[in-house]
Amino acid sequence: MKRIPSKKILFSVLLMSFSYCLTAQGIERPMNTTQNASQIYFELGGAGIIYSFNYDGRFGKKENGLGMRAGIGGAVVSGDGYFAIPLQLNYLLGTRGKYFEIGGGATFAPGIDIFDNGTTTYGTLSLGFRKQPLGKKGFSFRAAFTPLIGFAEGGTFLPFAGVSWGYRF
Repeated sequence: MKRIPSKKILFSVLLMSFSYCLTAQGIERPMNTTQNASQIYFELGGAGIIYSFNYDGRFGKKENGLGMRAGIGGAVVSGDGYFAIPLQLNYLLGTRGKYFEIGGGATFAPGIDIFDNGTTTYGTLSLGFRKQPLGKKGFSFRAAFTPLIGFAEGGTFLPFAGVSWGYRF
């Protein structure tokens, strides 16, 4: 019988342990609740461009998972104004009130042509952090990288960010 060197055995055990740790990090526990973790919030920057007031909720009675966001915003600058309607699907990964948010959608903003290409509808992304009370009412906070994407003429990309404060109900 051929003997396997102890260094190879140790290396194999360490490799298997490390790979198990990596896969364990991706496991998400469902956070069931009696509500759908709805909240309203004010966002500075983000998908509403300058600012917006938004509603966000999960599909189903969960703290995390798939959800949506809809808002309204706008501004007046030098007599010219616009309004914005951000709509997104988002997914929350995490537990215990601290989540990584991934989202995508569109913002309809008649009256503002950010990319000077004749379009007023922009694609939006959201990659960020969300802190909200676990299973109860209270203050919530979001911070995210929220680029705007132009669809006309080969597409354009505008790096952007947003910060939100709100209330979970």
